[in-house]
Amino acid sequence: MLAMLRSVSPLLAAAVVLAAAAVAPAAAAPAREDAFLILSRSVLTPNILENHNMTLSYSVYNAGAGTATDLVLVDKSFPRKRFTLLDGTFSKSWPSLAPGATVSTTVDLESTRAGTFYTHPAELTYKPSADGAETMTTSASDATISVEDMYTFNKRTDMHVTDWIMFIGASVLTIFGPFFVYASSARILNLSDPVAKKKQ
Repeated sequence: MLAMLRSVSPLLAAAVVLAAAAVAPAAAAPAREDAFLILSRSVLTPNILENHNMTLSYSVYNAGAGTATDLVLVDKSFPRKRFTLLDGTFSKSWPSLAPGATVSTTVDLESTRAGTFYTHPAELTYKPSADGAETMTTSASDATISVEDMYTFNKRTDMHVTDWIMFIGASVLTIFGPFFVYASSARILNLSDPVAKKKQ
């Protein structure tokens, strides 16, 4: 039994030494400080209407530890046959982006017809480090944009119906309110008048 323990102990010690030797270079090597960019796209216009201005916002944030270079943003989700570009561009570039920094841009456009429109993610390419290969990231996910025509929008938001209901209600109270007050008062007087009680 003692001989077996003596034979196992050197083997165990050797295994520990080899494992430590394998881990030591990895621990000693410094972590690679690359850039890590996050792209987001959002619609700033609350009500998207046919033939009316709509604003898109693009934001790029560097969540990594290094500086990104050669940033190129491209969004191919809005074809000219469906949307008219009013201001801005769907292709934007920046030379670099420092760690923790943010860059943004906006685009103004209008939809030429109403309906539901499905968009694809915007794309961003960049170099995460000076000697790194080009990397691509996209905005969060596909998005659905609902464009309303003016008739539907006015019907949905028009307050005239509510105004008429309030006007009719106020008119009814104005006309019949005094009558109800008079009838209630007369009934109370009749109940409290002894002569009226005898006549009844």
